[in-house]
This record gives sequence, C-alpha cells and structure tokens, in this order.
Amino acid sequence: MSSNTVKWLVPVLLVVATLNVYGSTCELPITTSDKRVFIVTVTYEVDQAYAGNEYFPLEVSITSNNGSAADLVLKECRPPDGTKLDTRLESAGESRYKCVINIKNETDPRRYRIDFIFQYANQSLTNYCLLAVGVRMNKDAGGNDRVSIKPKANPIEFQASRRNEFRFDIHNGFPDYPAVIKSVTFTASSPDLLSNIDVSSLDAPSNQIDPLQTTHASAKFDVAGMTLRDLLIGFPDKAHLNVDVTYTDGFGRTISDLHQEFPIALRPRDRVLYLAIAIGVIVGTLIKIYLQRLKSQGVINNREVVKAVAITVIIGLVVSVIALAGQIKVTAFELTGSYDKPIVIFIIGLTGALVGAQLLMSWINRLGGKGETKDS
Repeated sequence: MSSNTVKWLVPVLLVVATLNVYGSTCELPITTSDKRVFIVTVTYEVDQAYAGNEYFPLEVSITSNNGSAADLVLKECRPPDGTKLDTRLESAGESRYKCVINIKNETDPRRYRIDFIFQYANQSLTNYCLLAVGVRMNKDAGGNDRVSIKPKANPIEFQASRRNEFRFDIHNGFPDYPAVIKSVTFTASSPDLLSNIDVSSLDAPSNQIDPLQTTHASAKFDVAGMTLRDLLIGFPDKAHLNVDVTYTDGFGRTISDLHQEFPIALRPRDRVLYLAIAIGVIVGTLIKIYLQRLKSQGVINNREVVKAVAITVIIGLVVSVIALAGQIKVTAFELTGSYDKPIVIFIIGLTGALVGAQLLMSWINRLGGKGETKDS
C-alpha cells in the first residue's frame, strides 16, 4: 500500500466502500440484505496506469467471514460511458478475477470511476473504485503537455557579459492531480552561453501546483561575453533556451518528459553600442576631413567627393532596406529586434557623419553665397 494513503468512506445504497484513493488498493466491504458481509479487494500498480497501456489488470479478490466467498460473483467491471477505457473480465480462480483495462493513448489523465457489478442470489450489487490514470513517465515514451512553461517576456532577450533574470510561469494542466516540481534545468543551444545558473524557489508551498493552477518562478544566469565575430556579425539568430522539468503527478509517479525550447534574442551591452556609434561618427568625420583636404589641395575634384559620399549613402540605404524587411533590427536605446549588431551601428554612425557633414556644409555654403550677393 502506498505511503500517500487517504481513505474515504463512501455509502452506496446497501454498500459501504472504503477507498484508498491515492494508493494501489481499494477495499470494498459489501453487506447484503441478509447481513452477509463480503470484503472485495482491488489492487493495481499505480505506475502502470498510464495512457497508452493496452493491458492494465485490476486484480480482484473476494473473501467472506460468514460463509462462502463464492456466493458473491463478479459479473462485470465497467468504466464510465464516453471514456477512452475498454474493459474485459477474466476469471483467475475461485473468488478471484482480473479486470483488464485497455487505456487508450488519447485517454485524459485523471481519476476514473470503475464500477464493479456483483451477483448475490437474486441481488445485483454495485460498488466502485477510483482509477488514477496518468501519463507516460519518460521522454522516450511520448510527449506530455499537462505541465507547461510560459515565459513572462516575448521575445526573450538577454544581454551579453552580465547576469540576466528569466521570469516564467509553470502551469499545471492536470484536472485532478497536483504537480510537484522536483527540478527545473536550463541549457542553451551553445553550451558555453549560460553559466552560474540559479533557479529560485517556486511561488508555491513545497513546490506543489494545484490542479489547473499556475505558479510564478524565476532563474538567474550569467550570459557569455561577445567575441570578435559577434561584434562584426552579431549573435546567432537561432539561439534558443532549453527548459527541462521533472515533476510528480501527486501519486508518486515521476514524469520527466517536459522539454521546451524558446528562441532568445542576444544583444551586447549598451556601452558597446554607444561605443560603436561614437567610433562610426569619429571615423566618418575623419574621412570627411580627409576628403575636404584632398579637394582643397586639388588632388580630387567635386565629382570624386560626391562619388565617395554616394557609396557611403548606398551602404546606409542597403542597411535601411534590410532593416525594413525585418532581417536586421537595430535599436540603440530600446531593444525591439532579434539582436543588435555593433557593425551596423558603426555603419549608421559613419554614414550619418559623412552625409550629415556634407549636407551641413552645403547649407552653410548656400547661406554664405546669398550673403555675398546681397553685399555686392
């Protein structure tokens, strides 16, 4: 008998049943109209009561303290109408029976009432046992969506070279069973991306989530810094966070097949983006000064200056078109895209310095020309 034992006293017409709901044994005392007392014991293996088990036997034995146990005959074991459970009755010897249940794959994991119909002389007596059907209990046996993880933020965004916090909800979709969380494990698509992972305690007593309820949780971990490749082309856009949860369904059955993957956006720290902008502006300004110097020395003419600036403008336009198409999203002060590329920030700063300086100088020259015309 299981240690998680709760006994219910259930009166059913002439029958009083003592049900061991959370265990693997149901004891059904049956009293007939002529005061005969029979003890019907139903046993089963809880860990085998899962959806997809085509041969699940309930062992039924009958005893009596005041007469022959053979006087009470089990005629039928019957599940509720409309369920995905099929039953058949087999004889296993004198006053012993086997109720074999086909628990179909699509059976909902919950408690089911199994009725036992007995014949005693000219009386038909009925009592029942509650069968706790669960899900398959490991990753190789099939998927399970009764417990699920839902991130608080969408999309999930982490910042490189610093400690990040990941907030999420855990939902228990079992209609009858509590879910007791045993472990939550985080990994990333790149093994060295996350380190020093700390999963905070769940916002639930004893890590237990009641049926059809949701609890809050969070985890903290360090995200790796940026490499030179990351600075040039950005973080991989297919990075994802793996979450594995192990829990029990309230009957001691451990379930470890909850595995979810979430795409994550990675971006450098803000100071890296600011530095990329500054470098872009400085480089753009130096190029502008150099071009102006070459022009003043007569090394290049206006056409060649315009050509050099035009090339830079085209680069900026290409970046803008890609950004509009949704392939690259760059935001320096508010992250809204999948990741920020310092190289793109650099190009924007460079383009802004060149084009902005060119437009500003043209505007100043036009003002100067108008002033000279008026003076003359």
